[in-house]
Amino acid sequence: MRWGGTVVVVGYTHKDVTLNAGRMMFREIEVKGSLGCGLQDFPKIIELVKTGKLKVEPMVTHKYSLDDINEGFEVLEKGEATLIRSIAIP
Repeated sequence: MRWGGTVVVVGYTHKDVTLNAGRMMFREIEVKGSLGCGLQDFPKIIELVKTGKLKVEPMVTHKYSLDDINEGFEVLEKGEATLIRSIAIP
């Protein structure tokens, strides 16, 4: 994590997560949580996809198998991710 960076937590776990408060303070790191969108938005989004008003497939510009997931991370790290969305396919 770079100095002054932001960590966005988008996954879920029932387990506690430990953070080093001293490191966060010293490096001025910010931590945020995100659902992506509110639960109330999902039915409308699903309906838009079902009716074809929202085209999801063109938004996926890269696909990686779980075996190739590190390649996807490298693309992000190098700043080559001028894409809308990359996905991992189990």
